[in-house]
Amino acid sequence: MNKAIVKHLEREILICEKERIVSVPYHEITRIVCDKPYVEIETKAGKKCHLAQSFKGVCDGLPPVFVKCNKSTYVNLIHGTALEKSNAGYELCIKKVRCSVSKSRVKPVSELFLKVKEEMKTAESCRVCGICEIPV
Repeated sequence: MNKAIVKHLEREILICEKERIVSVPYHEITRIVCDKPYVEIETKAGKKCHLAQSFKGVCDGLPPVFVKCNKSTYVNLIHGTALEKSNAGYELCIKKVRCSVSKSRVKPVSELFLKVKEEMKTAESCRVCGICEIPV
């Protein structure tokens, strides 16, 4: 797999690979996971895109509704359904997926989670970043 070029546009991430260019709107992305040597972008439709790209290269430039839960996972909080304490610490739930939240990230994740959910009550688009559409 050749290294992908990732460009962050206003409302989407553009992934340019050897033989294809893919546009993925930010509001479609549920999470981004580092699975060295690849980065996996997962959408709300359950589709996964694997990139030969650095995790930092993909995640730098994401809108503020994306939060780093642990050293290998960013989550789009618009799709978050719960932040729960578990035996291993805290977990952020997105659909049926549970993402572990490292101890040092619990406070910033919970604060931003609450802020995004408050914005979702009164807006058609999230005012935290101003670009992600609220799923209906």
